[in-house]
Amino acid sequence: MKKVYSVEEYIETNAHYGEELSILRDIINSTGLEETLKWSAPTYCLNGKNVVGLGAFAIIGAQNGIRARMPMAVSAICGMSTATFGGMTR
Repeated sequence: MKKVYSVEEYIETNAHYGEELSILRDIINSTGLEETLKWSAPTYCLNGKNVVGLGAFAIIGAQNGIRARMPMAVSAICGMSTATFGGMTR
């Protein structure tokens, strides 16, 4: 994985999911969490603790929700579920 130095650069590096990553980023940023970059991936913190990580692999579930015209929050949950449970099954 290429080392990136900003969330924008991360999105550019994963351009095939750029639109979806930007939508999820907007949703997460609306929560008031602090946006940072850890391990070359966008990470969102509350009181200095990692709460959410935004990975391109999470896009699969979110993309399905977006394509089905689900509300943005539902699409974000689909993405988080894919990232969480997909990793557990691998």
